[in-house]
Amino acid sequence: MPNSRRTHEESRNSVCILCFRKGDRQLTVSLEALIECYVLPGFAQHREFLPSGICNSCRIKLSSQNSAAPAPLPPRLPYEKVIDDLHYLPPLTRERPECSCWICNVASSRANKNVNVAHPYMSEEFNSGVATPLGRPLNCAPGSVKDSVKHCGTCSSPVARGVRHECGQAAKLRYLSTLSPSSMEHVACSFLREKLNAADVSSSGDAATASLSSGFGGHPIQVQAVDTSTSHVPQMLHSTMRAMKTALNLSTNQTIQAAQVIREASGNRKAIQPGLKEFLFSEGQSVAHFFAVEQLQFICKQPSGQVISIDRSAVFCCNVSEFLAYVCSLRGMAEMEHHLKLGIDGGGNSLKICISVTDSDGLLAQASMPGPSNRFLNSGLKSFSSWPL
Repeated sequence: MPNSRRTHEESRNSVCILCFRKGDRQLTVSLEALIECYVLPGFAQHREFLPSGICNSCRIKLSSQNSAAPAPLPPRLPYEKVIDDLHYLPPLTRERPECSCWICNVASSRANKNVNVAHPYMSEEFNSGVATPLGRPLNCAPGSVKDSVKHCGTCSSPVARGVRHECGQAAKLRYLSTLSPSSMEHVACSFLREKLNAADVSSSGDAATASLSSGFGGHPIQVQAVDTSTSHVPQMLHSTMRAMKTALNLSTNQTIQAAQVIREASGNRKAIQPGLKEFLFSEGQSVAHFFAVEQLQFICKQPSGQVISIDRSAVFCCNVSEFLAYVCSLRGMAEMEHHLKLGIDGGGNSLKICISVTDSDGLLAQASMPGPSNRFLNSGLKSFSSWPL
């Protein structure tokens, strides 16, 4: 029965990670940790692209790195270039037995384990004594001929005998005009990023703006970075929410629910100024010193007709005149230019005597706030006495 050829994954286990020769065994966890420390930092992230075997000679040298007299390791190979080349290897090729990459060629060669097998990353000092693989040579296309024309390091223009060399600003611009559109975009992107970063550092909270001068004269072109992640939504302040609460006669919980609806509709949690809940509850406590609670005796009639006396808490305003002056000052009204409306409410098993403060026209003062329309009416009853039933 003929032997089947190794797959790419099987060939990785047969190539040494340190010298790229044939390997004797697979890497262990302890050996991988030594490679991460002494050979290739970040080996664990790229181990699937690199050989996963090791020869006996390299294993002994690698294991001695933690000892008092470590043995010198083999010359470091260009692992970064190896990772880049193997990263673009098609996945289907790695799974097929007919993979023709250099790892499979080294693993399938008939050379001894201590003999170098040709691979594209071999240094010149190991070229002598390289084992030539048996069989028909690979059909390799000839490489492109290197450009022998020298270029100036300042303006990148060609330097040769008989060619006029004008190293200056004009030569640099002519060289840039010869670039491809993709290369010109890369140069422009890098330059604009540097300009905008410098403008962002010098700007005081405003959007960064870079100024670009034109070679044909005229005003400079102003370039500004636009944040396309989220659209800008004006933030509603606490004063706006308080005015809406008063105009619509909303409770504190209803105002908080309205703020949540606004945040969800705008798709931005910052559409409402943060700390609204604390602000509303603190305003509710701002008039607490005008009220007092006392235990009073009340007469209660039972369903059986029996009359008994009970003690209940009663909340009342200690100083009505000072309380009204405080309300008028908050609403920006003069004390002599307002009307008072009394109301009695007996719902909820308690008697509530309430008061409304309006101006002489029946409307309340406008809240001072920016915007094209800033009229918000402070409505609702201000309770100053509550008697339980």
